[in-house]
Amino acid sequence: MDGLEATRIILSRWPTCKVLILTTFNDDEYALEALKSGACGYMLKDADTSELIRSIRSCLEGGLVLEGQVAANIMPKLMKQPVQEKVLESLTPRELDIICRIGEGRSNREISDELALSVGTVKNHISMILDKLELRDRTQIAIYAIRHGLV
Repeated sequence: MDGLEATRIILSRWPTCKVLILTTFNDDEYALEALKSGACGYMLKDADTSELIRSIRSCLEGGLVLEGQVAANIMPKLMKQPVQEKVLESLTPRELDIICRIGEGRSNREISDELALSVGTVKNHISMILDKLELRDRTQIAIYAIRHGLV
């Protein structure tokens, strides 16, 4: 099986697991599919060791990691997606703040520090966001934020 299918299976069995795709494929569509499948990051195998370690730590802390060139290639595609006005109107200003920060790759701890909230409160807001947007995990929130021009 390929990495996308493995990601889907792993996350269906262990939803709290973090999956960081490490690949030789510098492919925009594959990267998008990896993120849609629930991966918390997409890195190329030629990344240096320190960058890879930072990426692993970021994923473990709830961040979203994209290799620089891959991010640069997929951002224009994501920015062309239309905004769903009714869904955005259902979000509170605080939820929008949190969505934006998730889209920027911030961890729950970083968001809590920036917004002067407890980590538990941030997690509660994320649960509400997931419910309102009908998303599965914070990676999908990040994709949503980017796709809808919130970051």
